[in-house]
Amino acid sequence: MKIRFINRDDLSACARLFTRVMNSPPWNEQWTLACAEAYLCELATASRFVGFVMLDETRLIGAAFCHEKTWWSGGQLVIDDIFMEPASQGGGHGTQLIGQIENYAAGVGMGGITLLTDKNIPAHDFYLKNGFADAARMTFMFKWLNDLPAGNGVGKSSTKE
Repeated sequence: MKIRFINRDDLSACARLFTRVMNSPPWNEQWTLACAEAYLCELATASRFVGFVMLDETRLIGAAFCHEKTWWSGGQLVIDDIFMEPASQGGGHGTQLIGQIENYAAGVGMGGITLLTDKNIPAHDFYLKNGFADAARMTFMFKWLNDLPAGNGVGKSSTKE
């Protein structure tokens, strides 16, 4: 396995992998390639972007899109999105990618790493296994402004009091 920084030439391959991963269980989302390309390009062009790709030989199997953030207790590295080829999940590759992210963050003096994930999917347990903790005093809040496509597992009904 090889892990290196993302470059602009990687974005199309990352978008194809992202679409494959996010449109499969357990996420079952409905990403188009064009939407995924736009999303990842937005992340990659953000101020203080840091990204990594994981390659098996020459084939892309995973990626992490992150950004550095100023914080009162020292900088933070925010993992905006991380995804791994389904066939490569469970073999320690994600842990290697997280390790690279940690090494980078420590090397540039970041005080911590933050991310958001769904508590009801296997990724949550993956992050716990890799030393992340639930921030008990924090909550993620959102407000739907329109209905989502059917079958996404999340809908307006889940936000009713």
